[in-house]
Amino acid sequence: MELNEHVTQLQEPLVQALQELIRYPSVRGEAAPRRPFGDEVGQALECALAIAGGLGFRTANLDGYVGYAEWGKGEEYVAVLAISM
Repeated sequence: MELNEHVTQLQEPLVQALQELIRYPSVRGEAAPRRPFGDEVGQALECALAIAGGLGFRTANLDGYVGYAEWGKGEEYVAVLAISM
């Protein structure tokens, strides 16, 4: 399936995901294990990755500093990078 077709099919879930994510008060807080930028930022990152995983993307959380979601293989793929700050 082409990426544009995949995104079109997921339009409503993507809008709902964005609405869910903006509810997090993701303002930098006190560092904690695997949440170097605070609990709320860590929750927002984990939520974003869970949503992406549920939509069929491969995801990774790199110790709470950064996460990514990717779709596709080989020479052509899409990756979204989210940096916690």
